[in-house]
Amino acid sequence: MAARLLCPLPRPCHGLTALGGWRGLAVAKRKEQGPTPQELYQELKLQFGHVGVVNHKEIGVWNLFEILRGVRNKFDLGIALQTMNLFYNFGVKLKHRELSTRFLAATMRAKQESEALELVKLYGAWLQHPPDAAVVYAVMSKFVDDRNSTAVRDLAKMLREDWRWRLGAPLYSLAIQAMLFEEDGLPAALLLHQDAVKMGVRLEPKVHLQLLDACLLAYERSSGSRSSSSAESSSSDAAGATALGDEKSEALPHLLHAVAIADALRGDGHGAAGSSAAVLCSLAWLRYHVVQLPEPGDA
Repeated sequence: MAARLLCPLPRPCHGLTALGGWRGLAVAKRKEQGPTPQELYQELKLQFGHVGVVNHKEIGVWNLFEILRGVRNKFDLGIALQTMNLFYNFGVKLKHRELSTRFLAATMRAKQESEALELVKLYGAWLQHPPDAAVVYAVMSKFVDDRNSTAVRDLAKMLREDWRWRLGAPLYSLAIQAMLFEEDGLPAALLLHQDAVKMGVRLEPKVHLQLLDACLLAYERSSGSRSSSSAESSSSDAAGATALGDEKSEALPHLLHAVAIADALRGDGHGAAGSSAAVLCSLAWLRYHVVQLPEPGDA
């Protein structure tokens, strides 16, 4: 008799044989994660009296922190804002130092970047303390990764004009990097670099090198395009001298900015013996262009 292939019968899956089993798993997982911000808000409202009677020993900023911890989307963020409005109306004190930081983290977790910008811009109108620097720089880094230079520019401007904000190297580094993403962002990046030097903020070598290389590239584009066009159009020595003067006037500022950046780089302790290969290569590139310049009597 030919052997028969026996197909095993499907094993019963206890508790998960129907869609109800998966729903049960979802409910159990949700219970493990804790109540949602909406559920917490509804429970919190029951503890407020109809005439404004609130037990401030039982209700405070920690209840708001619990709601912020569960924010995952725009709706949850709206519940958190509604809770804060409820606290303001009933006179619940919101003076905790971490409130603005946790609120900023919640807005980014909910993917509401515009709300994050407004929070950094207007926190002084309704919160006593600024957000933590590490969280603000993380927000700026997120915008840099998204190549949203406009948002980075706005954040940098807000923080630079805020007297309560302590200026640091990440602020200038992220802003300079974002400005270099723009087609005509080099002048703005140079202004940021000059401001950092004036304020005594030490930047990382890579920030100096990004600007130094950008200035040298701009110098080569200006002088190269001008010299090629002048070589075709000039037919006499006088015309060639005029083209050379135009070339200097257009390209030389980029080289002067590069020299200033190299001085700042050396001022921060870089560029000497033992520096990285990237630093030495950029400085050698700068020196190559400087020695190519004509002597004052040769022009």
